Amino acid sequence: MIADVALPLPIDKTFSYAVPDVLIPFARPFLRVKVPFRTRSLAGFILDIREGVGEGLKPVHGLLDCVPLIDDACFELCKWAAGYYAAPLGLALKYALSLPSKIEKYRVLRTEEPSLVHLDNLTLKKACALAGRMRVLDYLKRSLAELTDVFTGKRVERKERPTGRDGARRVALFVGGLEERLAFYASLISEELSRGRNVLMLLPDYQAAGAFFFRCLSESFPGSVFWYGSSLPEKKKAETYFRAGAEAGRLILGNKSCVFLPLRDNGLVIVERPEEDEYRNEEAFRFNAVRLAVRRAGIEGVRAVLGSAAPPLEALKRAADGLVDVVEGRAVESPPASSMRGDRNRSRQSYVPDAMIGAIREVLDQKGNVVVHALRRGYGANLFCRDAKLQ
Repeated sequence: MIADVALPLPIDKTFSYAVPDVLIPFARPFLRVKVPFRTRSLAGFILDIREGVGEGLKPVHGLLDCVPLIDDACFELCKWAAGYYAAPLGLALKYALSLPSKIEKYRVLRTEEPSLVHLDNLTLKKACALAGRMRVLDYLKRSLAELTDVFTGKRVERKERPTGRDGARRVALFVGGLEERLAFYASLISEELSRGRNVLMLLPDYQAAGAFFFRCLSESFPGSVFWYGSSLPEKKKAETYFRAGAEAGRLILGNKSCVFLPLRDNGLVIVERPEEDEYRNEEAFRFNAVRLAVRRAGIEGVRAVLGSAAPPLEALKRAADGLVDVVEGRAVESPPASSMRGDRNRSRQSYVPDAMIGAIREVLDQKGNVVVHALRRGYGANLFCRDAKLQ
């Protein structure tokens, strides 16, 4: 057998390894494996298992997981993000998993087999240390034992890709003040939770917006609101991870990292203040969590809602063009933006379109202020102003 593995390297390709006979019964897609790469060992993700003798291929050293840590929807999102942002799939998958090395502390082995009573109710980490990972894998495969978690006590099951039609729901934009947005979100969340479905809500940060929304929504939905983000202690983060994947009727709040979180029966994706810069990720690979949240909603066939008092220009333009539905709140004026294009043949110092210069001069002549938003470093070229000698 041959395993095609994605490695967390800045290389846009997969690597093939021979699967030893002892690992063949347990190897499957999305499991992490330890493989040799040049002079070191790396943790990669199995993408495919295929027939073959694997002559001349290096062997897989071992399995790092007993069950996959990502589901089909998460993999589809990582695959799309890697293609859209021209990033290696291995880096996207590695970023999507923020608890891989610690997750086994919170998984519990349950068994009613008399010969395995010494392993019953042990954490997976302790069970593997006591009996060996290969034996634990064998017990799980033969249904002599099963995995639960310490927070919900529910069996760990692999979640298949949702059956919803890809891209079936349009994106909704709510433009209004904070109290209006909060009331609108609460009505949508209440509807989904009453149906026994989960809701994913992205917030720009934890200290300000996150803490406020967590407090307000916890009052409206006591016991159903959980936060997932890098600022949380390990155990709290693990609890949210397991409850989101095993329980229904939960509201999961989080920053950009929670867009990859495996959710059971997700029914709605909300992004609060999509214009905020905190949604842009600079680690491992660059992405905009707002764009990924909308794509995730399309993969799962659920609604995506963007809410803000001052939405990003892109959202306003798409709303004016009829590509995004404006729901309640304040109406979006049409057209909210003008498109200008400069002459590429002109020199660098004169590349700002004349129409843009004229628009700025008109506002300044009326004693108004002008704000020019330039693309962030690494996302586009610098903006030069020759007359003011500023860069």
